[in-house]
Amino acid sequence: AWVDGQIVFATESTWGKVALDADQVGFQIDRADNLSHVGWSVLATGQVREFAGPQSVTPNVAPWCGINLATRWLVLAPERISGRRIELVDGR
Repeated sequence: AWVDGQIVFATESTWGKVALDADQVGFQIDRADNLSHVGWSVLATGQVREFAGPQSVTPNVAPWCGINLATRWLVLAPERISGRRIELVDGR
């Protein structure tokens, strides 16, 4: 979730520890529509910190992988955000 200029996400515990030990972390999200051949990709990089859980920000945050696998909540404060839109040009 995008909350107050930061990205809140859940991950499994081992990856979360690796992310907390790193100087910089990248978080990428993509969307592609196979029928229309359009999509987008966004990459945010920055530092992460541990987060108490989604209820302290918004009840609408839920991990895609399922709550049983996501045992660690992190917040990424983006220092850089880049991305691109993918779309058909002239019907190709």
